[in-house]
Amino acid sequence: MKIVAISDQLFSKCTRPNELLDNTNRRPYVVILKLEYKSEKYDFAIPFRSNISGSVGQDLYFPLPPTSKTKTGNKAGLHLVKMFPVDKQYFEKFHIASGSSYELNSKIIHKKVKELVLKCQTYLTRVEAGALISFRVDIDQIITDLNL
Repeated sequence: MKIVAISDQLFSKCTRPNELLDNTNRRPYVVILKLEYKSEKYDFAIPFRSNISGSVGQDLYFPLPPTSKTKTGNKAGLHLVKMFPVDKQYFEKFHIASGSSYELNSKIIHKKVKELVLKCQTYLTRVEAGALISFRVDIDQIITDLNL
């Protein structure tokens, strides 16, 4: 598990499957190595989000402390619905400033990494089984676009 930015190259190669977040502000991602999806192992990038709708179920995000940008009624966390497969060639260094919310979140994630991996794998199993999840990334299209 590591925190990285994702290069613009990945976003330009994708045919913009529904709901893939844009990369306009070098959003940081947590990368979890080797999750199973359709009997194959892939690395997945999960975006940090500071304003996940309050109506999103707990099974669709990994909670983190609110940031200064989190609006009342919203949640902060890693948004599983927006996770996507990625290859390490698209990883870019993401600087984590001392005392930043990312430093705190990194510590929380490292302490709860097993819980996060289980939550991600459970989510992927649901997607694979055909669960209807609103606003989710089209994982299969990204696998095709990136030749993973």
